[in-house]
Amino acid sequence: MLEFFVIVVALSLLGAIIYGLHKHQTMEVEYTVDRTMPLPPINGGLKNPHLEESSFFRSSHSTTQTRDARQAEQATSGISIEEKQQNDESWQDQVASAKQDGDFDRATQLCRQQFPLWSAYNQACIALRAKLKLELDTEQQNAALNELYRIAVIAELLHDKSDGATRYTLSQLRKLDHSGFDAWEIPYSEIGYAQLRLIRKSDVKLMLTAWNRPAQHQLPRQALAQAWSEIAAGL
Repeated sequence: MLEFFVIVVALSLLGAIIYGLHKHQTMEVEYTVDRTMPLPPINGGLKNPHLEESSFFRSSHSTTQTRDARQAEQATSGISIEEKQQNDESWQDQVASAKQDGDFDRATQLCRQQFPLWSAYNQACIALRAKLKLELDTEQQNAALNELYRIAVIAELLHDKSDGATRYTLSQLRKLDHSGFDAWEIPYSEIGYAQLRLIRKSDVKLMLTAWNRPAQHQLPRQALAQAWSEIAAGL
C-alpha cells in the first residue's frame, strides 16, 4: 500500500514538472515573438505635428511668392493672364479656332502671318476652300478662288521639289517680302494646276468653270522664270 502511494506521488510530481517545463517553453516562445514584432507607430502613425505645420507654412509661403511674382510680372508687362494664354497658343490652334467659328478670312490672315511655312500655305488653302463652300456671290467666289490659286502657286514657287530645283532653307525664304507676291501677275493659262501640290480636285472643278481649261501646265519657276531669277539672286 505504501509503495502504491509513493508511485502515485512520484507520478504526480513528474506530471507537475512536465507541465511546468511545457508552460515555461510556451511563455519563452511568446516572449521571443513579441520582441521580434515591430513597434506600433507613435500617435497612430502621425508625423511630428510641428514638422507638418512647418512644411505647410513653407509650401504656403512658396505658393504666395509664386503668385506675387506672377502678379508683378503681369503689372509690369501690361498683359493679362488671358492675353498671355492667347499668345502662348500655337498659330495652328488659332487657325483651327477661327475655322471652327466660320471666320475663314481671319483663319487665312493668321496663316499669312506664318508664310513661308509650307503648312501655313496649306492651311490657308484649306480655309479658302471652306469659304468657297459657302453661299457667295460671283464676285466673292472669284476673289476667294483667285486668292487660293495665288497662294498655291507662290507656295510651289518657293518650295519647288522637282528634279534639279534649287531648294532654299526657311531662314532664306523668310528674308523675302512676301507681301510683294500679291502684286505679281499669275497667269493661269500658262501655269495651269497639274504641277501645284496644294490644288485639289474640287478646286480644279471651280477653276474649269470660272476660267476654262489652261493652255498648258508648268512649274511656277518655269512660267515665272524672269521674276523668279531676280528674287532667287538675292537669296
